[in-house]
Amino acid sequence: MPIDQSNEDTSAHLIPLEGEVHAEQVRLLYQQRAVVPVNLITAGVTAVAVAPFYPIWALAVWLGLFGVVVLTRFLLQYRYASADPTAETARRWGRYFSLGAFATGCLWGLSGSIVRMTSDPTYHVFVVFVLGGMMAAGIAGNAAYLPAALGFVLPSIIPIIALLAGRRTLTQIEMALMLTAFAAVLAMVGRNINRSIVENIR
Repeated sequence: MPIDQSNEDTSAHLIPLEGEVHAEQVRLLYQQRAVVPVNLITAGVTAVAVAPFYPIWALAVWLGLFGVVVLTRFLLQYRYASADPTAETARRWGRYFSLGAFATGCLWGLSGSIVRMTSDPTYHVFVVFVLGGMMAAGIAGNAAYLPAALGFVLPSIIPIIALLAGRRTLTQIEMALMLTAFAAVLAMVGRNINRSIVENIR
C-alpha cells in the first residue's frame, strides 16, 4: 500500500505549529498590562464601601495581599519581556501567569464574605456588581489563554454564589442564580473568543 507522504508531512509539522500557537497565546496574555493595576484600584474602592462591616486590620491585610500579588505580576511581566521567551518556554510562562490570575481571583473571592457580614441586600448587590465587572474584565483580558481566564473567574465567583444560595431567602437565591447564569454566559463568550484567537494565530 502506498504511503501518503502529504499526511506524514502534515503530522510532522503539527507539533511545532501547536507550540508556536501556544507561545503566541501566552504573548497576548502578557500584553494585557492595564488589567493588573485595575484590580488594586477596584479593591481599594470596594474596601472603602464595605469598611463598616470589617475590622480595619482585616481590610488592611486584604489590600496588602492585593498589593503583593499585583507587584509580583508586574515583576513577572517585566521578566517575561526581558527574557525573550521562546515556544519551548511558553508553557512555563503561561503557568506563571495563570497562578497570578488564580491568586487574584482568590482574593476577590474573599469579598463575597460580605454576605455573611450583613443581611443588607444593598451591599450584596454592590459586591456582585463589582465581581461581575471584574469577571468580565478577566475573561476579556485573559481569553487568549483559557487556564488563566478560568483560574481568575472560578475562585472569584464561586464563594459568593455559594454564600448567596446558603442564605435561603428568595432575593439571595435569585441573585445567586443570576450570577451563575452571567458566569456561564461569560465562560461561553470567553471560549468563543479563545477559538477565534487561536484560529487567527494559525
